Amino acid sequence: MLKRIKSIVKTIAIIIIVILVFTYPFLSWMIKGGKPRIKDFDEISHDYETIANLALEYYNKISSTDEHITLSLYDDYIEDKDNNKRIVLNDKQKDAVKCVKKRFGSFWVTEEAVIFWGDETKYYGLLYSKNPLSTIWDMKKDWYKGMEYHRINRKWYEIGAFGI
Repeated sequence: MLKRIKSIVKTIAIIIIVILVFTYPFLSWMIKGGKPRIKDFDEISHDYETIANLALEYYNKISSTDEHITLSLYDDYIEDKDNNKRIVLNDKQKDAVKCVKKRFGSFWVTEEAVIFWGDETKYYGLLYSKNPLSTIWDMKKDWYKGMEYHRINRKWYEIGAFGI
């Protein structure tokens, strides 16, 4: 009887191991969300982070709502069209804007996240947040149900409709 139980436990363990071995690549892809499109992000991430942190700081100073604000990038300033204001930039921030403007022209800012958008269609974006998966799930639930994502690192994710 004891041998039979050991045999059954071994068989179940082997089946579980085989299933995990064959599904690991798929599960790993699901957790990470696929492969990012931005290949050189490590080289330019400091510029994006400079702008994201500036935007979060600005948002926390001016916003009294939970809504997002939309900011637009220009060479010498960032414009807040929602509140009819401009953020004046120092030289380091101007250099960072030049880098970001190569791919993105505007971005959304909330209390916890910054989302750079490729264009007004919002089919491709770059998300910065201390808790990006929470932001992604909220966006999927409230606004963009078909949104896909690619993990770049723990604070940065590409988001959008990659199958299109």
